[in-house]
Amino acid sequence: MKCGLKLTNFRCILILKQITTLVSTGSLLAAISLLSACSAGFQVSSALNAVNATSSIPATSGSPTPTPSATPTVTPTPTPTPSAPVTTSLSWSQVNSYAIQYNNVSLTALAASPYKMLILDRGDSNGNDWTKSALAPVAQSHVLAGYIDGTHAENWRAYWTSASAPYIIGSTSYSGEYYADLKNTAWLSIMTSYIDALAAQGFTAIFIDNCDAYNDSKFANFYGSQAAGEQATLQFLQTLRNYAFSKYNMRLIANNGLELITLTGYSQAVDAVMYEDIFNGQSASNITDVTSSLNHAVSMNLLVLDAEVTSSLTTAQSLVQTAAGDHYLPYVTTDENYGTLGFAGQASGVVAGEIP
Repeated sequence: MKCGLKLTNFRCILILKQITTLVSTGSLLAAISLLSACSAGFQVSSALNAVNATSSIPATSGSPTPTPSATPTVTPTPTPTPSAPVTTSLSWSQVNSYAIQYNNVSLTALAASPYKMLILDRGDSNGNDWTKSALAPVAQSHVLAGYIDGTHAENWRAYWTSASAPYIIGSTSYSGEYYADLKNTAWLSIMTSYIDALAAQGFTAIFIDNCDAYNDSKFANFYGSQAAGEQATLQFLQTLRNYAFSKYNMRLIANNGLELITLTGYSQAVDAVMYEDIFNGQSASNITDVTSSLNHAVSMNLLVLDAEVTSSLTTAQSLVQTAAGDHYLPYVTTDENYGTLGFAGQASGVVAGEIP
């Protein structure tokens, strides 16, 4: 039966009640739709079903469905924005040569140098920290690794308070230098703050020096044994690497510490290991011992850096070839204090030691 003049009284009353209900509940558009549908001759059941779909009112009930309570709006807690990582146009995987310079630094010369990675102190020879804007031209084409003496507290650093600080173990053989307790929370806080400062300056990696302090009896005895000192050093490196990488995507280079290489977890604690004077002036047996450990690092896909010092260009070129043959990245300089860039008197690229 179609809705129109031929509707029975019962169905007309039913539709009128439905329309009245819609109007009383404010559903004017739904009421008009039902009236129009009936006038056009649509089937009553189809018309009522269409209204129910839009109004949520049962077709057989004259009582409106109670409006549910509004669900309270919960504002989600914003996720903290992580510290922005230091950016560079050069990725870690592109590092196939490096250089070290701590003194007499010319940022202009560094920016133009062919080395892919540069290991620098955080400031100039006068103790003034590099600014991020000053380092920016260098960082655009180089990975910059900032120097940190991780196992020693140095009295010329800004963090220094006194030799009685709770993290001081005892003095080293160098004036103003003291062994630090690598498990001490105050020392760890100093180290993470140091990393923060390097990242703010524009450094993109950290270079931890003197990772073999456990070879000194004063340091080893503090932890009970050399083996315990090695474990303390490894744990220390893991802590710094996790902090630097998770917060700034910075890589970690460990200088020395050959005994650590075979310890479980070493490949997760460092991204590269450096050793000084692997070949030059060393006995065959010593070279074998050192390269045995370093070759293990190579097998773990870690970058191995070889730093050599010589005044002979012929020797320098030979050292580069030998190191590259063992899959190490060689760097040769004439200054054992790293006060010059590359091999003095020669274009730095001559002995840059790039490995494609």
